Amino acid sequence: MLASSASAQFQPRIDDDTVFAAVRRSVEMPVAQGTAGERVTPVFVVGMHRSGTTLVERMLGGSPQVRTLGETRRLAAAITYAADRDGDGLRDPDIINAACAADPGIIARHFALLAQQQSAPADFVTEKSPDNFLAIGFIRAAMPEAKIVHVRRDPVDLCFANMREFFQAGVPYRCRMDTLAHFHRAYSALMEFWRQSFPGLCWMWTTSRWSTIPMESRSVSSIFAESNGCLR
Repeated sequence: MLASSASAQFQPRIDDDTVFAAVRRSVEMPVAQGTAGERVTPVFVVGMHRSGTTLVERMLGGSPQVRTLGETRRLAAAITYAADRDGDGLRDPDIINAACAADPGIIARHFALLAQQQSAPADFVTEKSPDNFLAIGFIRAAMPEAKIVHVRRDPVDLCFANMREFFQAGVPYRCRMDTLAHFHRAYSALMEFWRQSFPGLCWMWTTSRWSTIPMESRSVSSIFAESNGCLR
């Protein structure tokens, strides 16, 4: 009985394969037209948990050009709002499918509204929810001016760090090695899919060795400019 209860406790809330398949449809969304120059440029820091997203966001926040908003659900809330559904926009295939058929401008405007409520004026504002790697198709459609920092870590180091952490229910793989390995393979395949679908969109920042993170005191503009000219 105890073993059965423990096994049930660590099952993902939804079928992750269905979610990973659903978000790929977002590549078909048209790009929103309009007012990119009228709003602050978002910087999405994405990657798996324990990859170093918090460290990278804090380093970005050392620049006066950047306001950091931390780990929030603003993007997921904007996607849910555009879908006109209740639930978690990045964990519910029905919401994802509805959002793929929605106007991407709705996502952009709702995200900007939520961000403005918590951010002082700045050139860039960060959103550091690791699960936003699922939403890169939505980001590209709704906010084509956005910058994406994909924080990667050596797979063995990353998975070991995840196994050491007792996550709450919001992390689908949590404490099982089989679901963690499956999730990492699906995550890696999805990031490769985004890379091929949107060449040059994602800035890959490898943190397999912490000492290699090249921030120092340079401006955010110069750092992005050195990375395939993503920021001008």
